[in-house]
Amino acid sequence: GDAVPGTLDDIATPSAAIPPQLTGVAEAVVDPVGSSPLARLHALERYLRDTVSYDLERPPGHSYGAVHQMLLGDDRAHTAYAEQAASAFAVLARALGYPARVSVGYLLDGAQGDGNAYEVTTADAHAWPEVYFPRQGWGRFEPTDLAPPAAFQPSADDDRVRTGTSAQGPRPPRVGRPAA
Repeated sequence: GDAVPGTLDDIATPSAAIPPQLTGVAEAVVDPVGSSPLARLHALERYLRDTVSYDLERPPGHSYGAVHQMLLGDDRAHTAYAEQAASAFAVLARALGYPARVSVGYLLDGAQGDGNAYEVTTADAHAWPEVYFPRQGWGRFEPTDLAPPAAFQPSADDDRVRTGTSAQGPRPPRVGRPAA
């Protein structure tokens, strides 16, 4: 079957613990775009980029409660730093049944590099969500309004996220940045 590889299959099933209000947000965001998984995931990405402003002063937290407050709360609620925006995307994607995870690393600027060496500091830390695509592997999305979208494009014959049958071994997803 196209089961998510390894022990990650549990993230492909919507959790009963996800608050119904967050599932409602996810469904409302993707309802106008139809049933294409990629279109639905890009709609979630756009929604977060357009709705949540980047703010390093945001109180820490990426629990369901923190995501609920970020998306449905008042005052400073519609702000987040990268890990919170990535967590919100992963929660909304999982609420719709897509296997999603959060990855953490660095967002590097070409100006920081000198050949093959880069100076990296905590100021370069970044987080982004990934969704598993059968026969493609994990595709990166960018819901943080700080960076350009990653423009994940699965192959033309695989616009599905999960079908219930196993992939023939994941290939690296084609991920690139759009031209500025």
